[in-house]
Amino acid sequence: MQGLPRPSVVVATAASGPSLIIRPWRQSGSVVSLRDITNTSFNQHHGIQTTERFGVGADPDGDGIVNEMTRADVTAVTVWQATLPVPGRLIPNDSAGKLRAGGDR
Repeated sequence: MQGLPRPSVVVATAASGPSLIIRPWRQSGSVVSLRDITNTSFNQHHGIQTTERFGVGADPDGDGIVNEMTRADVTAVTVWQATLPVPGRLIPNDSAGKLRAGGDR
């Protein structure tokens, strides 16, 4: 069980075993899917509540707007995120393109 995140090894009852689900997202490994990240991020970082998480017709933040983001919206954003390339770095092949100490080129 060493190296697995806590949510993967916690058991509901003494008779049940750990889920051993690999949770690849976030540093803590606490999220199991890209869809879950999308739902959480829109709420926590953008203040947009999804009907998937809070229910249809709900206004949990009291801003007077209901159904701020539908299940279809979450699907569209999740699919878009899944198609993004892996982040990378562009490293110049020539030393002239690299920054020198002091910031001049």
